[in-house]
Amino acid sequence: MSSAPIVVWLRRDFRLRDHPALSHAAQGGAPVVPLFVRDETVDALGAAPKWRLGLALRHFARRLREVDSRLILRSGSAAEVVPAVVREIGAAEVCATCEDNPAANARDARVEKSLRDMGVRFHSFPGRILLARPDAIRAGGGGPYRVFTPFWNALRLADIPRPLPTIRSLLAPSAWPQSENMDDWKMEAGMNRGAAVVFPRLRVGEESALLRLRKFLAERAGEYGARRDFPATDGVSGLSENLAWGEVSPRVVWEAARDVAGADSFLRQLAWRDFAYQLLFHFPDM
Repeated sequence: MSSAPIVVWLRRDFRLRDHPALSHAAQGGAPVVPLFVRDETVDALGAAPKWRLGLALRHFARRLREVDSRLILRSGSAAEVVPAVVREIGAAEVCATCEDNPAANARDARVEKSLRDMGVRFHSFPGRILLARPDAIRAGGGGPYRVFTPFWNALRLADIPRPLPTIRSLLAPSAWPQSENMDDWKMEAGMNRGAAVVFPRLRVGEESALLRLRKFLAERAGEYGARRDFPATDGVSGLSENLAWGEVSPRVVWEAARDVAGADSFLRQLAWRDFAYQLLFHFPDM
């Protein structure tokens, strides 16, 4: 049992099931401090994604309270805010989920350097895609796949880990660091009247994502291949919203769908996410 807290720096991973970073922090018996930083990447978002992110944060804050924890909110440059929180609480480690894009990787490198100078470990975990890393599968010559179908054939044979269990409780620190108020961030400000139009179509949070997944697999997965290209029909899963904000992990979706009759076309489209991330990893200027 360690008494030094672990900071879990959340970005787009607002769930309790199959959350490698949060699970790692919870397993060691140390207090866990979930942290979200409204940094320059958040401020650069357009009105709709910023508003949707705010909804995800509010919902996940409620979920964390259900497991005896809370969400700490800070704003500013992550390279300054994350080390500042570490100093405040005497944290021994910072855990985060890889975002696997050039801007986020550059930001994480700055944070990692600051923490390393403090003697604090920065531990980055997979979770955005099915594979452990975007470069986990390579073509015969050792380079990246540039065409989807060969990548898909290789992915189907890859060892995709099973989802981690749902976190049921988190140990709280003896004293929580100060948190900013979500209302002061005004994440919804740019939506104006559009919020009322879009909100009824959203399914915010992990519970809604899992319900959406179960309903799709039970009712529409078998016809997905024939209906997915026709916007007038209700033929798709709708899970892109939840996958984008990490309210469900792709491994949970894969595990649930892979044995469902007729779901192969759906799994193939899920694999396009991995293919896009591995292209961006190998060709960041694209």
